[in-house]
Amino acid sequence: MDIQDPNDPTPDAPTAGADAGGAITPEEMAQARQWADAYVAQHQIPVGYGDARDLMNYYAQQRQAGVSHDAAMQQVPGMLGWDTYQAPPAAGAGATTGSGGSGSNGWGANSFTQPFGQQWQPPGQQAMPTLPGYAKPPAFSFKDFVAPTEAEAGNEAGYKFGLQQGEQALQNSAAARGILNTGMTLKDILDYGRNAATQQYGNVWNRSAQAYAMNRGNALDTYNVNYGTQYKDPYAAQLVGYQTDAAATQRANEFNTNTSLSKWWDDYQIYRNQQNDSWNKVFGVATA
Repeated sequence: MDIQDPNDPTPDAPTAGADAGGAITPEEMAQARQWADAYVAQHQIPVGYGDARDLMNYYAQQRQAGVSHDAAMQQVPGMLGWDTYQAPPAAGAGATTGSGGSGSNGWGANSFTQPFGQQWQPPGQQAMPTLPGYAKPPAFSFKDFVAPTEAEAGNEAGYKFGLQQGEQALQNSAAARGILNTGMTLKDILDYGRNAATQQYGNVWNRSAQAYAMNRGNALDTYNVNYGTQYKDPYAAQLVGYQTDAAATQRANEFNTNTSLSKWWDDYQIYRNQQNDSWNKVFGVATA
């Protein structure tokens, strides 16, 4: 049977043919010791996991149970939970593996209590769309109402003719009664003129105010139509598009975040299960 070379990158077990279980020959014991030392060194088994003596103890138990020389060396690492162990990358001098050192490479006695080293980092977020700008329309404006002057009211077509006809009627009436040139007739004529002027101005003012209100209302209607078609409606369409894009971006960011966090959680559970499995194997063997 060949002795396993400690420098062989795969020193899992000798490759010679299996011998029958039972008594261990001195040759087999020597080969087993060399294999155990090579396995611990080549696989960088941490101090906390055990050493070559553990391999030899379990090897002897297997042989006593009737397992052959080669088969025992194949089975013992799995019984100790070492078959799933993967050595960490080299991290500099001072790390100690195997059975001879007192140092620690982070995978030794505390390997079962090592925290999960991968920190969750939120994924990059898609930028939210830019809120469309709103251009305010110019404020509605309309010139103020300007009341007509008395002169404008007095110069209105038909006013002077009507005033003259009324005064002439008063004079004719007074002449018929023989009081044309009296103070009473003069007063009646003056009162008539004042009343006629007041009534005329009121009528002119009302007509001007009504025309102003109608013109201002028409202008406001035109302004509102232009405001709706040129400002409000176009912005409303842009705002709907923004809201749709923003909602889609938000959902995409939430999905990416949830997916990333879920993957991190799954990785943590895998790590935790591997730690528990390794611990249970070692604890089960130690308490068997």
